[in-house]
Amino acid sequence: MVEYIKANRENLSGVIVASADGQNFQHLLEQLSASGLPTCVLGFHEHTSWALTHPDIEFVDLEDIEGVFLSLIHISEPTRRYAI
Repeated sequence: MVEYIKANRENLSGVIVASADGQNFQHLLEQLSASGLPTCVLGFHEHTSWALTHPDIEFVDLEDIEGVFLSLIHISEPTRRYAI
């Protein structure tokens, strides 16, 4: 993904990266945001403190998105088998 972003840098109107910790993207995102390109990291605050505290990079904590981890569990009668 880093190579794709670099190769298409001139055509981007913004970058959103979803990553567990974002470490592979940190330097590139800092460069992009410094050049004025809107940047955002979607992840967990426990693992992406660098993005959480960065003044020019927007950070969205997955845990703050209502319903993001919900899944429907159906219990069939009478076997009581679970299907997700």
